Amino acid sequence: SDIATSFGGQRWRKYYLNLWSKEFASRRLYLARYLCQEWNRKHYGQELVHEVKIYYMLEYTRHYGPETPQKKILWTGTCFKKQKKRPAKR
Repeated sequence: SDIATSFGGQRWRKYYLNLWSKEFASRRLYLARYLCQEWNRKHYGQELVHEVKIYYMLEYTRHYGPETPQKKILWTGTCFKKQKKRPAKR
């Protein structure tokens, strides 16, 4: 499958690409918060995320052939919300 389609659109793709640069490093915290909140808003109990890691897959383009992508850790942190209880059944 085409990896570009997994980003959720051109703006998200650009956002993720910018995370690699030092000048956008402060945005990593905001992305981590967003990812935690979005996941935990839809999940309960043991499905909740308590820690998030953001990786960047770095691949250089060489004229002599493909390079193996390098997995680089950009962010490690904990989620900020307390654990939610599953809504009561009616």
